[in-house]
Amino acid sequence: MVIRIPLCPFAEKVVQDNTVRYVVVRARRRSDIIAHILEEARALVETPEDVTATTIVLAPDAFVEDFPAFYETERFLEASLEASELQHPVLLAAFHPQYTFGGGLSELDPIHFEKRSPFPVFNLLRAERVWAYANEGLTEKIADRNEAALAAIGIEEVRRRFTLSEKEVERYNGGKEYGVSEGSGV
Repeated sequence: MVIRIPLCPFAEKVVQDNTVRYVVVRARRRSDIIAHILEEARALVETPEDVTATTIVLAPDAFVEDFPAFYETERFLEASLEASELQHPVLLAAFHPQYTFGGGLSELDPIHFEKRSPFPVFNLLRAERVWAYANEGLTEKIADRNEAALAAIGIEEVRRRFTLSEKEVERYNGGKEYGVSEGSGV
């Protein structure tokens, strides 16, 4: 859904270039998931960008029904990545089936789907690449563009597309057809 609408100005290129590393972490404990994600962050900065531009860590067995714990983990990971001594900085974008924005928005506002995914996802991004996109003006007003795009589609169509995304995930059995690592190592 992120590429088809499109919600992210740079997702399409890394998918087309086949430089996305997908990792499925089957752990359920928060500490294990954090350890896997920090390991993946280290692996990302040690791998040439033309091989892996970004890493998407899927955690289908954790936090699915516990958004507050997911959000707390997201904040902890952001702080850990910011404080880390990695050779190159890594940023985090996180997505969850129950993600909602505050600010008194209606439950029916399609903007909530900007940060939703069929199951918990942690996207590790090379900060230098994001900053380069920002310098090119590609990140300006992303939120405004996404809000307009999702509103134009409407909540019913956004829900339909999200449901299709969930069915695609089921069809591909968690991405195993793509050679997804189970997160046991890098």
